[in-house]
Amino acid sequence: MLKLLIIFLVALIAAKNNAVPAFNHALLNPKHEIISKDSLPDIEDISFFYAPIEFTPKGTRCFFTHIFDHEKYATDFLPYNLSHLRQFLEYEKREVKSSPFAVMILRTFNNKLKAIKCLDAQECFRFLYELPNLLSHHIQPNFEPNVASIYDRVNYDDYDQVKRWRNSVWLDLNQCLELIQQREKMVEIMASKVMWVSKDNEKCWQLFKEIYYQINNMFINQKSAAYDISWMLIYRFLDFLELFGSEIPLEVYEKALQEINERKIQFNTQQETALGVKTQETILKRALLDGKINAEARQKFGIVSEPIIPLAGGYINQPTPVQVIESVS
Repeated sequence: MLKLLIIFLVALIAAKNNAVPAFNHALLNPKHEIISKDSLPDIEDISFFYAPIEFTPKGTRCFFTHIFDHEKYATDFLPYNLSHLRQFLEYEKREVKSSPFAVMILRTFNNKLKAIKCLDAQECFRFLYELPNLLSHHIQPNFEPNVASIYDRVNYDDYDQVKRWRNSVWLDLNQCLELIQQREKMVEIMASKVMWVSKDNEKCWQLFKEIYYQINNMFINQKSAAYDISWMLIYRFLDFLELFGSEIPLEVYEKALQEINERKIQFNTQQETALGVKTQETILKRALLDGKINAEARQKFGIVSEPIIPLAGGYINQPTPVQVIESVS
């Protein structure tokens, strides 16, 4: 972490002095300091997490030391709020404009995201919706990670120009590929951590669809990445249904099943048809049917503490009358 911080500070100073125009300090509030120099906040009080980052050597050092590495950052803040990641990417796009700098940001937060237990579905969707624009100056929406797409930036008919730009073109390609790789890792980690909390029960299906579509749209030219990550999202949604399925309104199940039956959601099917294995649609539909059974059982019989297994004429967990047999003296 110390080595990373040193690299980060060096990049900031270099960007400020050489690579980019001078940083506009008017954008900062000089009276708003995250942590005072002579005192540390109460470890139980994390309200200072919400202070905006000051993008100066002192401000970033303060952020990494007192917030990013705080023992409650990965448990009480990051799972519900990705604002710091947004701020870094916005700063990179506005001031630095350096793909290695963007790679460093993504890699740093990727490693921190690995520590969280879950990620709020609403916050996950908001960030994934914003991510393409935050990286648009490096990765165009239809960018394909190959040499040809990089050479499109120069004139094919001018051999001298191609020769002159050859080294920078390869460097540009490598940096783009590394940034794409880190972006893919970030989305994959988020898909593996996302969770629809109880307050999302009524809109969980809509949130699931929005995240699913966003993942596939983001990797429209990276079919394998979209396929693998969408599977991760499917299984995460199945975990949610297993945990909270009985609490979801029946109307949500009915709408979800209707949309699947009417093919209103286009699932990512890349290998299942050829291999003859269950598709994402089949697995999700089965889970929704099971969840609907649990929700119906909850309405009829009260709290359901374990999955309801349908049987002919009733349910395994259905209360059954007990016949009292009097003792014979």
